[in-house]
Amino acid sequence: MDGKCNGLGIRVYNNGSIYEGNWKVDQRCGEGVLKDASGSIIEQGVWEEDICVSPIGEKTIEYEDGVYTGMIENNLPTGKGKITYKNGNSYEGEWKDGKKTGKGKYK
Repeated sequence: MDGKCNGLGIRVYNNGSIYEGNWKVDQRCGEGVLKDASGSIIEQGVWEEDICVSPIGEKTIEYEDGVYTGMIENNLPTGKGKITYKNGNSYEGEWKDGKKTGKGKYK
């Protein structure tokens, strides 16, 4: 539309990465996924103004007291994941909205 990407589409970048999803006035906007040249997911979720504001998928998040690795949704641990605290303790199990819930093991 007027020479700009709008609606559902795919863009292949010069570095070989690919974005597949929704566009609005040449910016990633809505649901979409960005993959590297090998097809591995870099970022997936909801995009606004070319930024993934609500990522979904497996990520690593560094907190002040430890490191979380696992599934996230809306920038919060949700699903299966593990946090390893700086003192060596860890929790591996289920998360919902950033809180430990359901089954898990604390060591």
